[in-house]
Amino acid sequence: MNFETPNKPEETIEAKKERLRPVIEWAIDQYDNHAEKSLEEIAVEATRKFKGKIQTIPDLVILETDDDGVNLAGIRNGEPTASATMLWTELLDLKKMEDVRKEKK
Repeated sequence: MNFETPNKPEETIEAKKERLRPVIEWAIDQYDNHAEKSLEEIAVEATRKFKGKIQTIPDLVILETDDDGVNLAGIRNGEPTASATMLWTELLDLKKMEDVRKEKK
């Protein structure tokens, strides 16, 4: 017997912003106000749908958000690399890297 998964309604941009707000606010606060912490301590993992494929990108720093999306930078040698905006339409999820590391243990 074949079972079909019902299509879940697509999450609205506003609902996505609200769901991800706690991680975004934490990450921006850490970056702006806690210079004593390494970037690795305040990094996030982003999951996005890009060109039809799901990609998970670890070790990113959230610099800011705007109407278009989340401005992220990678980390190289403890410093932020060039930044880019991940659009709200492609962003699926954000997690604190510390939580991701705990899940893998």
